[in-house]
Amino acid sequence: MLVDVQNNFGPKSKYKSMKKISKLFAMILCVISTNLSAQDKQDEIIGVWNTRDAQIEIYKADDKYIGVPIDSKGERYPERKILHLEHKNDKWVGKIYSRERNRSLDVICEVEDNKLLLEVSAGRISRNLEWTRAN
Repeated sequence: MLVDVQNNFGPKSKYKSMKKISKLFAMILCVISTNLSAQDKQDEIIGVWNTRDAQIEIYKADDKYIGVPIDSKGERYPERKILHLEHKNDKWVGKIYSRERNRSLDVICEVEDNKLLLEVSAGRISRNLEWTRAN
């Protein structure tokens, strides 16, 4: 009895393997690009922002976003951290230091074009601020 054995290493098998590898590579590439796009979105808050009466530089430290004042000469004051934020649900949430109240208040931030929209809350009272990107 003769048994017809198909060669598993023929051209059709190589084509199927390459097709599987191509699909796997495409899926990995999609996942990586989506992740990078989300990371870019998170980091869009990084930069120098003009407030009503000062400039604030926001930078990333680990998974937190920190805001420090900059003087008119461009000198940073890293010991005066006035913003402490985390990125959650396409917004940055955390605390902002208020000189007027001499304490930290809750803040929710959103970037819209070259504007940083801040909703600052102290108990039941909230105030909306708008900063513009300096760089």
